[in-house]
Amino acid sequence: TFWGQMDSIIALLMLTSLYLLTLNLNFFSAVTLGFCQSIKPIPLIAMPFFLILIWHKNKSILQILFFIALFGVTALASFYPFSFQDNIVNFFMNINSMVASRWPYATINAFNFWAITSFAQDGNLQRISDQTKFLYLSWQSWGYIIFSLIYLYTFIKFYKRIRVEKNIILMLVVTLSIIYLAMFIFFTRMHERHSYYMLPFISLLLPIVSKRGLIIFFSVFFISTFNVYFAMSLIANNPIILKSWQISILIIPNILALLYLGDTINKAKSPLNK
Repeated sequence: TFWGQMDSIIALLMLTSLYLLTLNLNFFSAVTLGFCQSIKPIPLIAMPFFLILIWHKNKSILQILFFIALFGVTALASFYPFSFQDNIVNFFMNINSMVASRWPYATINAFNFWAITSFAQDGNLQRISDQTKFLYLSWQSWGYIIFSLIYLYTFIKFYKRIRVEKNIILMLVVTLSIIYLAMFIFFTRMHERHSYYMLPFISLLLPIVSKRGLIIFFSVFFISTFNVYFAMSLIANNPIILKSWQISILIIPNILALLYLGDTINKAKSPLNK
C-alpha cells in the first residue's frame, strides 16, 4: 500500500502457492504459503481447502502431513532471524497474537459491513470499539460468528462439489474468493487494504463470469480502489468527506459479490455458466 504495508505481496504469495499446487508442486507450494504465513496469519484460512485439494489429487495422508510440516517449518524458519530469543514458537505465537489484537475498532476506514456503525468525521470513519455489545455479544464476536457460518457452509459445499465437479481448480478459486471477501466484510478491525486478499482470486474469474458478474466484480474493484484513495486522502491532509448514506451505498457491491459467489458455488451444474 501507499505507506509500505505488504498486503499486496501476501496476496501474490497466496496466488503463487495456489498455482504451484495446481501443478502438483506441493513442496514449493507449502514453502511459499509458509513464507506468506510468516508475514501475516492470513493463509491459515485457506489451508483446509489446500489440504482437501491435495487429498483429492493424491489420496495420501502422508502428502497432507508433509505439506503441513513444511508449511510450519518454513513459517518458523522465516521468523528465526528476528526472534532474538530461545523459544521461536512462543515468539511466533506472540507476534501473530499481537497483530490480531491491534486496532480494536469496528472498522479502520474499511468499507465493510461494520462501516454502517460509523460516520465520516473529518474524512475519517469514526472509530468505535468492536467490543460494543449487541444482543449480549460484542460486534467482534458477531463478526466471527457470521464469518464462521459462511466458512462452514463454503467448506461443505466445496467438499461435496469436488467429488463431482471436473474443474476443481475453478471451484477452489470461487471458494477462496468467498472466504476472503467474507473476511473483509464481516471481520472487525479491517483496514481498507485488507480487500487485497480477495481481489486476485476474483480477478481470475473475470473471463468466465456473466455480464451481471462482471458489473458486480468491477464495482468491487472500483470501491476497493476508492477505499484506498479515501484512506490516502487522510495522509495528504485533504480528506474526503462522506455522509453516512454514501458509506452505506459503498458497502453494497461487496455484499452483492458475496451473494453472487454464494449462488455460484451452490449451483448443480458447472459454475459460472453465462
